[in-house]
Amino acid sequence: TFYLSRILENNISIARLATAILCGNVMFLRSAVNAIPDMPLTFFMLTSLCGFSGLLFKNDRPIFYATLAYVSAAFAILTKGLLPLVMVGYFIIYALVVPCMRNRLKRLWQPTIITFSILLGGYWVFYQWMNFPDKLSSDFLGVQLI
Repeated sequence: TFYLSRILENNISIARLATAILCGNVMFLRSAVNAIPDMPLTFFMLTSLCGFSGLLFKNDRPIFYATLAYVSAAFAILTKGLLPLVMVGYFIIYALVVPCMRNRLKRLWQPTIITFSILLGGYWVFYQWMNFPDKLSSDFLGVQLI
């Protein structure tokens, strides 16, 4: 939260305030205790969000931010399924729809990092398909798509 606030506002006071608000949020703290399996998903989604925010709102380090965005999204997919693809799609649509972001759209296109992330995120599906095709159809299709 601190890092995301620094990316968006570039103000350390706002970043500290955002972090303090999150640390004092009883619902967040209670969810962190009760939803332990979802904390890795939350971490990877937040780091991916930081990467996409850096790509769209900063002018420096496009490779770093793209790696953070896409590789973290791939790890989030490995953690919990296809839900992180919604966030990736959101940022692409946002850059397409908002007129002032269209010139930033080319920063989102990092073919090497995207290819690596697709291979990383798709590894589990391929592994399941090769070794346990019946489990893939029941677990993946039953849980993720239906």
